[in-house]
Amino acid sequence: MGFQNDLRHGMGYEGANAGAGIGPSPAIWQQFSRDFDTAKVRSYELDFTIQHPTFASATAQNGLITYQDTGVTIGPSTTADDGLLIAANDADNDEGSIGGQTQVPWTVSDTASEARLLAFEASIKKTAVGANGTALFVGLMAAGQVAADALVDNTGAVKNTDYIGFSVLNDAGSSVDAVYKKTGETAQDVEADCATMVADTFMKLGFVYDPAAPASQRISFYVDGTNIGSYVTATNIAAATFPDSVDLTWAFLTKKGEAAVNPANLRWVRIAQYR
Repeated sequence: MGFQNDLRHGMGYEGANAGAGIGPSPAIWQQFSRDFDTAKVRSYELDFTIQHPTFASATAQNGLITYQDTGVTIGPSTTADDGLLIAANDADNDEGSIGGQTQVPWTVSDTASEARLLAFEASIKKTAVGANGTALFVGLMAAGQVAADALVDNTGAVKNTDYIGFSVLNDAGSSVDAVYKKTGETAQDVEADCATMVADTFMKLGFVYDPAAPASQRISFYVDGTNIGSYVTATNIAAATFPDSVDLTWAFLTKKGEAAVNPANLRWVRIAQYR
């Protein structure tokens, strides 16, 4: 939906989509360009700049699920290119989250039969980036986590579940951390403060798992299409702290750290993996 033509026809690899451009990042998606729209690749795309749904909390809709605290709304932004808007989050610890309703077989695995190229990217922003404004997580995680207290009260840390992606905590509202965790294990920072959010400015956050990459660089992380230079290694994936071979779905979770409105936006999300 929305971006397949960019990849099929070679668009999106230069010009407006490079760096902080509006579309998917060339450095991530060019690896799929030849096969993206074929049976070789399982792909998933949601472009909220051309789709404008409004959601009711905890109600499945087109394969998606949301959680909205009392009064919190999730629906189209009044600015078309801003995509989906999480708004009216005006109470301390108010939550507004969206993600895939059920698990799909997006996996990171070092098992030979399951080791397949995987990529994820999303475009997000929040209105303000001060401390205690809005904590968030965006990435892949176990299904069923788009629910109450997906992020911990006051800190904004992700709850005890399987995930890999990017986190912003309440005590550092502009600081983006690249993170992963296996249920029951200690959360791992691939790189703390790997990027700095700017108020009311979209940022593209993504990662690529490449089982053919050097062992020291199996998962690479990207901010606005630029590799941050810190990696998940083959040794990390084999360790007990990594969600190895766990079926994951996507999620964008937000939680307020103070009683003041701070909207957040999700412009689009894209995932692909070779079958």
